Amino acid sequence: MKKCCGNCRQFIRSTGKPVDVCGAWGNPTTADRVACDFWMLLVKKKNDERTKYNDN
Repeated sequence: MKKCCGNCRQFIRSTGKPVDVCGAWGNPTTADRVACDFWMLLVKKKNDERTKYNDN
């Protein structure tokens, strides 16, 4: 898996705004930007076929 902002839990997609935001450092970012040291894997819902981890 490519470590980029779009795969991070802290990535906030802004609707109606021209930029997305990194929740870790509060600055504008893009989904395909190389991940920083605060990167954490985005865990999808259990029923999502892209789920990487289960709570079971």
